[in-house]
Amino acid sequence: MTEQSEQLRTQFTRESIIEDYRVAFRSRQASLIGRKEVLTGKAKFGIFGDGKEVAQLAMARAFRKGDWRSGYYRDQTFILATGMGTLDEFFAQLYADPDVAHDPWSGGRSMNAHFASRLLNPDGSWKNQTDAYNTSADVSPTGSQMPRLLGIAWASKLYREVDLFKSMTQFSRDGDEIAWGTSGTTTTASRSPTNFRSPRGICRSCSRDFSATRKRSRASTFTRSRAGTIPRYAKRTSTPPPSCAWSTFRRSSTSSR
Repeated sequence: MTEQSEQLRTQFTRESIIEDYRVAFRSRQASLIGRKEVLTGKAKFGIFGDGKEVAQLAMARAFRKGDWRSGYYRDQTFILATGMGTLDEFFAQLYADPDVAHDPWSGGRSMNAHFASRLLNPDGSWKNQTDAYNTSADVSPTGSQMPRLLGIAWASKLYREVDLFKSMTQFSRDGDEIAWGTSGTTTTASRSPTNFRSPRGICRSCSRDFSATRKRSRASTFTRSRAGTIPRYAKRTSTPPPSCAWSTFRRSSTSSR
């Protein structure tokens, strides 16, 4: 990103607002197209950031060179808005392209929307991180980005307070950078069926009693299928009414069989 485009991104002008709209629109279309590619079998797995475009555009406006992101797999709009990635690279990762020239974040080794900054030059020397937008390498478990976020913030504190690190100007400007973190609701919610049940085992959507399933261990609650992870008890009990959240989940999970 050039200095002129950087100035454009951080100011609310007619041009910058239109550019924000372009980024949001392209990101939303990438989500829709990517999901079609997965559902039609052209890509193995996909997870996308549609619905989060505006918040990530706001974050991108405040993000400065030298700052660090520790986020999760729905931050594609932010990555596009800061110029840390392109749509070509986004889809290359979706298709697991092993060429780092196409997927510089993981070389096809990570699932899609797992971003990372390459910190070394071809000769093995460190890149100047204070002159770039930086992101730690994403990992899949939601919430695992938070310990890393604290570590990045702690590093900034050390660069600011420890004299030994003052000379390492390629990593920090005296700890002036900001560590940014993003997360989703699943980080603070269990992925077991209790998401949709009251403490007594009654479904909040359809009032159906699933309390018997609470006796099963978590390991036996889920089973793998070609379409995805499906609650095992959803197969063994009668089908709940259409309003039930589990019924909706099951239909969407098995529709591609």
